[in-house]
Amino acid sequence: MGNTDAGVGFAGAFLNPFTVGIAQGIADLPIFSGIIYRIIVWFILTAAAIMFVVRYANRIKKNPEKSVTYKHDQKKRQELSFNNLENFESINRKHKTILYTFYWGF
Repeated sequence: MGNTDAGVGFAGAFLNPFTVGIAQGIADLPIFSGIIYRIIVWFILTAAAIMFVVRYANRIKKNPEKSVTYKHDQKKRQELSFNNLENFESINRKHKTILYTFYWGF
């Protein structure tokens, strides 16, 4: 489900030098020929993917139990238990080390 948009974007890529440029070079076609057709196909595929994702999201919004990840989400919510935020103690040395490492990584 999560790879729908990425798959459509890759499949419909109209300027990707690897999927289009190399393939057309191997087929002895002028590089990036047929771009208008590929743009039209990209718009159609992208619109279809957007409609699919929006329809799925609306269905899940009405009935979350239909989600593919519903059971996994429930398990994670129980493990994380964000209900006790008022009992949060503080950030300890380990947390600070991780945050500083992350910060300096950027």
